[in-house]
Amino acid sequence: MRTGLSQTQCGNYRMKAPRSLFPLFILLAWLTPLRVDSASFYVDSDWTGIRSGTASQPFAVLDSSAWSNINGALANDDVTIYFSARKASSNTPSYYHAAGIDGVQLEIDLTNKITTGSHLLTLDGKSFYNTSESSPSWASYSGSNMCIVRDFNTENISHIKYSNITLHGFKIMCNTGTKAVAICGDNWTVENCDISHTSAATDGPCVLLVPTADGAHEGSSYYAPPCSNITIRNNVIHDTFGEAIYLGGGGSSPGTAGSGYPSHTNVSVLNNEIYNAGRWGGQGDGIDVKGGIQQLTICSNNIHDCAYADQGSRGIVAQGQPSPAPSGALQTYERNCIHNMNHATEGITIADTWGIPAGVNIRNNIISGITGGAGSKAGMAIYSSQNQLLIQNNTIYNCAGLGIGTAAGANVLLRNNLLIANNAGGHQVDLSHGTVDSDYNAYSNTWGYASEGSHSFTLSAQDVTNTLVDATNGDFHLVAGAPVIGKAETQAMVSDDFSGATRGPSWDIGAFRATRRP
Repeated sequence: MRTGLSQTQCGNYRMKAPRSLFPLFILLAWLTPLRVDSASFYVDSDWTGIRSGTASQPFAVLDSSAWSNINGALANDDVTIYFSARKASSNTPSYYHAAGIDGVQLEIDLTNKITTGSHLLTLDGKSFYNTSESSPSWASYSGSNMCIVRDFNTENISHIKYSNITLHGFKIMCNTGTKAVAICGDNWTVENCDISHTSAATDGPCVLLVPTADGAHEGSSYYAPPCSNITIRNNVIHDTFGEAIYLGGGGSSPGTAGSGYPSHTNVSVLNNEIYNAGRWGGQGDGIDVKGGIQQLTICSNNIHDCAYADQGSRGIVAQGQPSPAPSGALQTYERNCIHNMNHATEGITIADTWGIPAGVNIRNNIISGITGGAGSKAGMAIYSSQNQLLIQNNTIYNCAGLGIGTAAGANVLLRNNLLIANNAGGHQVDLSHGTVDSDYNAYSNTWGYASEGSHSFTLSAQDVTNTLVDATNGDFHLVAGAPVIGKAETQAMVSDDFSGATRGPSWDIGAFRATRRP
């Protein structure tokens, strides 16, 4: 355990102060933040005794006194704040609440954190719990409960970054007109949380990376400076007002003052489950990416049952970059499963409304069941781009519209994609717009592009049966001996499949490599 004291300090006894100095010592103790002997604090809102933030005297809430002590510790070291995951008397969740009103969750306003220094503040809502309300004692917790909080906020009108923050293991239930999590700062991680709005919510989105565009450019008057190193991973985000995840960035009229370009960098959205986006109103996109975000990775997310009503929503939608765009692979969308989207208009949309896309890779995704009541209902909709967009080894199945459609100005390379039973048995693609290089794809019915490469081929009804294990029930693994095995072209920028398995020297068409080869 780190004590914050040197061995010399710990080994010395302290002499008693002369009696005449006691009033001065009392005054200094009242005005000076409490010095604790570790980089850990504890919070239990059910505790009614003395509140110093220690394990035996936890904070009840993070008031100004608590923040004074937390910030004093952060000036010298990393700090972890442990919130009781469950109640002492029963295996039920603990609420972060005001005195006397248990069951009504409060906001944690992280704009109280100091902005100087590089030490990490971790807030942990699931690892420990207080076993006694009369004599606090903390024990490790491995159950399913998490401390329930209304929201976490760093969005602010002063455009100040609150950086170096990790949120770990909270049940965030936002029941008012705001975001469940609002991120404005560098080096942020939101992980292992259950995040939602309730029916009482009147605004969103649910998880927000604050835009860099100002209000005049369709961002926010609370816009953020460009932020870096943002990770949103291993969360369940559901039943939201508005988008489940809104990665705010640059806005309209790129290049003009206040438009927010260049925007955030090194942003990762990994292994989240997202469903019922837009259930309580607003836009129902699963993940909405605004303009100018660079080094973006959206990987291994399970997105389903979004766009609770016909709101013109997508599983993933992304805007573009300023012109000319920076070089390199700027945005990667891989190993996502977007399925059962009964109200969505597209699975993945790469749009050009705010900035023109550049450096985009879309690979190893599974998209199925895009059957909304409006819009194109396509698996993928690709608009204009500044350079060639890569679409590789995706499986697209049973979308009401096209598997893949392009618009004027599109520039795409399609390789190794498997498209089955889209567009009510009609053409699987419309690649008649823009510049297209397409080959090594396999498809049912008809492809729909006259200039398709010579290595692509049609799957007969029997071939379809012998290709996917059980597509109707969501199993898109390849059957042993499937006709798409060994028929793909090796790609230089990717080496794995949907599950992360290495493809090896002989590649297969679709998101999965075959586990058993003929």
